[in-house]
Amino acid sequence: MTVAEILKIEQPQQLFNKDTIKKQYRKLALEWHPDKNGNENDGIVFQHIERLYEQGKELIKQDLWDAELNTIIFIADDKSKIRFSFKRKYPFELGEFFICQDKVVYFVEKEYERLVGNAIERLSKIYYASEVMENEFFKYIGQINKVDRLQNGLLLWCNRTDDLFLLRDVLDYFKGKLHPRHIGWIMSSLYNICCFLEYNNLVHNNISLDSYFVSPKYHSGVLYGWWYAAEIDRSLVGLPKRTIENSRYDAKKARDFVDLELIRLLGRELLGDVAGSKIRFDKDVPKALALWLCTTTSNNPITEYKKWNDVIIESWGKREFFEMKVDLGY
Repeated sequence: MTVAEILKIEQPQQLFNKDTIKKQYRKLALEWHPDKNGNENDGIVFQHIERLYEQGKELIKQDLWDAELNTIIFIADDKSKIRFSFKRKYPFELGEFFICQDKVVYFVEKEYERLVGNAIERLSKIYYASEVMENEFFKYIGQINKVDRLQNGLLLWCNRTDDLFLLRDVLDYFKGKLHPRHIGWIMSSLYNICCFLEYNNLVHNNISLDSYFVSPKYHSGVLYGWWYAAEIDRSLVGLPKRTIENSRYDAKKARDFVDLELIRLLGRELLGDVAGSKIRFDKDVPKALALWLCTTTSNNPITEYKKWNDVIIESWGKREFFEMKVDLGY
């Protein structure tokens, strides 16, 4: 199997046979151990195989191997079992996350506990100047509602309404390229959130296809993944690889323009052209939007949002609701 094929496997039953799981694991572990080839991807695959193996052993132990697929068990610090069903599962740089019926659940490995603490602290200090502001912006911030301490990490529970879909899944649904009008409202919703973060003197540092859930129904979204959030001009706790590789980040201090650069990057990703080399020649993309996505950001979210509104008008003449029909099955 290829790297991509293995990483897409979500359940132990999809990789192992119940009766030969130990033998299969040993063979796969030997094949994909990072020390064998020194390949960066091998380490990612090896960890994924190891997690599936541990989950498989627990399912066998609990006589749940033949239970409904997409059910997972975690062992809490007190040795109690936490079991839940999920719709989809995804790897990310700190562990895995799951989309459930009305939740987004993150499993974060023990070594990254400091980043979880940072996320909880940053979220707890978000300030709303009025009830009107809170009613408007609270729903856009992916809150961590519950934390379970596990033997090998932490389990974080976040609420999700049924109109919200992971942006990566939306992009996949449209086969790697969205209509520019959809990109317009998605970026507008993110600029709106960034202005609120500027009011709170915060930068998220992790805006991506895997941290933003969009609501096609309401043309809004919820931003999760607050692990690297920091106060502007204060020390960073870390940055994800994507941010380091795609922004003019400051190695020592948090800068608000980083989020703005990540939004433009996201716009290019949603058009299927991360580098932006083809966007200007795409007849389906308005010239004003193409230029915006391929040029340098300003250094302030409020200034950026004002300029972005001009891009919207120049691109389409006026703001109007452009329906997105999507059926992702969760």
